[in-house]
Amino acid sequence: MRADGALLREIADTFGVATSTALRWTKPGEMERSRASAREWKARNAERNRAAYNAYNADPKNRGRCLTCRGLMGVGHHQDGECRSCATARVHERALHIVEMWAQGDSGHEIAASLGFTEGYLSVEIGRLRRKGYSLPYRYRLAAPRHQHLAA
Repeated sequence: MRADGALLREIADTFGVATSTALRWTKPGEMERSRASAREWKARNAERNRAAYNAYNADPKNRGRCLTCRGLMGVGHHQDGECRSCATARVHERALHIVEMWAQGDSGHEIAASLGFTEGYLSVEIGRLRRKGYSLPYRYRLAAPRHQHLAA
């Protein structure tokens, strides 16, 4: 198209891209020159960019709020959500709920249903809680004696 005399703007509009993109497509070597220029600029301005990024993140008005405690989210979290301390507390409360139901003798199926888990996920969670030191003793099912199976 460029060889036929089309303007960069026309090429850009035809393909729905910026004119700078059309220029890089049509001019040999422009893509690499543009990349080299961007790398050089980034290297020259690294400290300034880092300082601006840190200043933006440190400003409380640029941080989200926890939906549970309404406190500020951590640095770098710009949207509302759940802060780390509330998430940790929620996970601990869930762990205590599992331990309590386990101690009462509830089945894995019952515990999983009460938490909205699958039984497979509950077994993973129980293993994780055991590794963290929560008291979840193993339950062994005793098989019926072999002769009872044959008599039935």
